[in-house]
Amino acid sequence: MLAFLQLIGAPCLGRAQTDVKVPGRFPEASLRLLTDDEVAGKSEADLKLMRNEIYARHGMIFPPGDMHDYFATQRWYLPTTTSVTSQLTEIERSNILLIKVAEQGALVNEANVTVTPEGIRLPASLRRGLVKKRLPETVNTPADESNAIVSADGALLVLTYSEKGSVAGQEIYIAERLRDGTWGKARPVGAPLNNYDHNYAVSISADKMTMIVGNRYNERGRVVGPGLSSAQRAHDGWNIPTPMDIDGYENKGPYVAACIAPSNDVLVLAIEGPGTRGGHDLYVSRRTGAHTWSTPVNLGDVINTGKEETTPFLAADGRTLFFSSSGHPGYGKLDVFMSRRLDDSWTSWSVPVNLGPDINNDAGQAFYAVAADGSVAYFSQPGPDGSSDIWSIELPEALVPLPTVAITGTVYDNATRRPVAARVAYERLSDGKPLGNGVTDPAQGTFTIVVAAGEVDGDVFSIRAEAEGYFPISDTVQTSGMVQGGEIRRNLYLEPAKSGRTIRLNNVFFDVGKWDVLPESFPDLDRFVTMMEGMPGLVVMIAGHTDDVGDDAANLNLSLQRARAVREYAVQRGIDPSRITAEGFGEAKPIVPNSSPEHRQMNRRVEFTILREK
Repeated sequence: MLAFLQLIGAPCLGRAQTDVKVPGRFPEASLRLLTDDEVAGKSEADLKLMRNEIYARHGMIFPPGDMHDYFATQRWYLPTTTSVTSQLTEIERSNILLIKVAEQGALVNEANVTVTPEGIRLPASLRRGLVKKRLPETVNTPADESNAIVSADGALLVLTYSEKGSVAGQEIYIAERLRDGTWGKARPVGAPLNNYDHNYAVSISADKMTMIVGNRYNERGRVVGPGLSSAQRAHDGWNIPTPMDIDGYENKGPYVAACIAPSNDVLVLAIEGPGTRGGHDLYVSRRTGAHTWSTPVNLGDVINTGKEETTPFLAADGRTLFFSSSGHPGYGKLDVFMSRRLDDSWTSWSVPVNLGPDINNDAGQAFYAVAADGSVAYFSQPGPDGSSDIWSIELPEALVPLPTVAITGTVYDNATRRPVAARVAYERLSDGKPLGNGVTDPAQGTFTIVVAAGEVDGDVFSIRAEAEGYFPISDTVQTSGMVQGGEIRRNLYLEPAKSGRTIRLNNVFFDVGKWDVLPESFPDLDRFVTMMEGMPGLVVMIAGHTDDVGDDAANLNLSLQRARAVREYAVQRGIDPSRITAEGFGEAKPIVPNSSPEHRQMNRRVEFTILREK
């Protein structure tokens, strides 16, 4: 089914399926999703009027530019079926995402904001009477505990421990959640993250494999100057932090705060940089390499004021931002606020709302963090003895981030079935656009990917594991029906790049009965080409297979033609044709009985076997 986007106020062209309030420039406007049947048969004049109405009254849901040209050249309806989704442009995907998020009622807009006489903006549905709880003595001590960071799964609490007169000054501590839900004793993370310098953590990745720490470290693990560094989890602790080289980085402030997005490729910074409005401002920087980042860009006037904006925390949904500010109207000198990212520019945000007087008061609140399920938040504020402590609070629905989908699994060596330390990346299947990356636990081979449910619901994307000496293996993940969040378990099995091994190309696609390679196949085929380029002595055979449906001779020919199509793709990209042969086996070599649609799908495959290494 196709859906059409209509704004109330345009001609009524049929029964509306859904009314959706969309925030932004025109909060009073609504969107109606109409079926293609209701749009069919309308005159060009009617369609043009509807397009112009969208352009004139609600251009904000589209990227900047000439909307007339956009509507003249692009699809102006919104496909909702998975089969059509793969054909969408980047603009269309952004529109669909905004509508999905709006359908959840998740974006903050003027229709659900209450403004107090003092000018404080609060969620209209905010429930009062929330109770703050000071974490137990296993976490809080007579010293100062601050910089609370909770992992996406809520299992780890990272904090900064400071004690007067301590030689170390500040140290990084970690507490683990016990099976009964309580927090175990916070313990120092140890060397090399803790040393005789001032040590503090600012963020931890969604997969818990990367920790962002303050200051720049040298190869011996000593602090050599201000800035940020990242440390990877090791078998028995953490590796020496590697400096994060942020292009054009400049911070005139006395400290830096930051958080890394769940995708691991975006950093939100609190610095006093060029163009800062006042005090610290929030900036965004994008990953450009393993340890390099782009020039920070100011998040803009909606977020930043002429005073202080600091301690950003990006929730696991990748869109909900919590931060502390003294410039937005609040209850104390530093309150916690919430805003939501409206597009992929990272400079368009909903107007921040205050988290309310149950969380904010005149004591000042900072270092606010919340786990992926959104049920409990953690923050720093003074305790009974006046020292800084870590507190928690159960969140009402109005303050909960968007639902997320967690994909967890283990990467194995397919020959030995032992866990492998690998890199894991996930991308949109239709065009290979990267969505995020991470690494496995070096000892257990486990990985975690967290994505916003509204961003992937009904879509198909791939996850890929890579490790030295193995062919990169991809698998597809279907998230239909998970708009409210959930968890998917998916293990990946890496094939050693050795003679005699057969490796399936999981994400190679053809239309039924045809052998033209579909564009969704290009990312996997490009990785195959890269492997052949990197191992110039490799000789392989491409094999095509079908299920048992249809004529045997036709299946044999179809499998051969598909194998030849894959070979031709590699040859056209420069691989010596003498290194690749192509064979078709039809239905002769099933890997499972052809007893169900699922099994037949498994038997319809393209794979390659490493014949020898020259």
